[in-house]
Amino acid sequence: MVRARRRKKVRKLNKLIIIPALFVIVVTICVNLIWQLDMPDVFVDSSTRDSGGRGAETLVGEPEPMEFSAWLADWEWAAGIEDFNIVSEEMASVQLFAAYFDENKKLLLTDDFSEMLPKFEEAVEILGAEEVYLTVVNDTVFAAGGSVQKDPELISALMRNEESRANHIAEIVGLVSDYDFAGVEIDYEKIREEDWEFVVAFYRELYEALTVAGKELRIVLEPSVPVESLSLPEGPTYVMMAYNLYGTHSGPGPKADVALITQVAEKLQTLEGNHYLALSAGGFAWSEDGSVRALTEVEAAASAAMSSEPVQRDKASGAVHFTYVDDAGREQIVWYADDETFSKWIKTAREQGINRIALWRLGEIEGSTLDVFNGMD
Repeated sequence: MVRARRRKKVRKLNKLIIIPALFVIVVTICVNLIWQLDMPDVFVDSSTRDSGGRGAETLVGEPEPMEFSAWLADWEWAAGIEDFNIVSEEMASVQLFAAYFDENKKLLLTDDFSEMLPKFEEAVEILGAEEVYLTVVNDTVFAAGGSVQKDPELISALMRNEESRANHIAEIVGLVSDYDFAGVEIDYEKIREEDWEFVVAFYRELYEALTVAGKELRIVLEPSVPVESLSLPEGPTYVMMAYNLYGTHSGPGPKADVALITQVAEKLQTLEGNHYLALSAGGFAWSEDGSVRALTEVEAAASAAMSSEPVQRDKASGAVHFTYVDDAGREQIVWYADDETFSKWIKTAREQGINRIALWRLGEIEGSTLDVFNGMD
């Protein structure tokens, strides 16, 4: 009887302790659920900036959406438009390449460009494209034939005094306005160290003039540009090239690797705002006679079928490489980027906080590689 009464007391005591405890736990859970529904888990990440350099609200655990931009070159516009037709819905912008310079240092649009433009406009009208820019590059084209690519003398002549800069800016704004482009992209390369002061002044003055005209400015930077020591203006969108690691200037190798992309991404992150990291399609063939030839991805893949050995994939870059003998009996060493390469490069850029990728260039890119860009999110 005593034991029975003790057991009843224990059971009663347990009820007195457990029931309130369970009640507290249930109430706590309900309060937390209601609080989470009313207060979504949002924070301002100081490392994430919008195009104006302001902190952007980002959902915890959700990466910034990817943006894709690409160039369409005047000398291969037909194949470029074919690729554009496949990826246009995924593109934030397209850059029409390019306006060059004549012997009098005036802007020049080629016959190829004039032929490309109406065909491109037809594609845009059917498929849509948010932004179309005109790229201006410092190549001098001679009337008698031939050209000087990435002409540093031209830059020195245009930038060294306020009057020449003002005249150049007026010509750019006029051309972009006449064709009703969203803006202009400046791709001036091989800039001499002593000219950077004037080039930076040009960027600032051009940005102000375009803003007044309701136009936008993109600026292409080579990987070697010392952005940390330049007072580059805020406002323009910068596009930093993460390629040319190997090419016509070197022996065989990939256009880019993980180390280069990481280095460029780090430099790009020092600029205020949200900017583009540029990757390059295709590859090169290095001949035993010393010549180097640029290849589209389609051309490179076709050459791979002529190799007597299986193609190899480089671990450091993800690029494909192989050797074959051409019809003239010369050995050719080929390196190029395919879909797996681009997946690796984009993943590397994403890991470094880059969510904007620009592609040089559309035209004869394999469908599987275009799918990589169609699948960016």
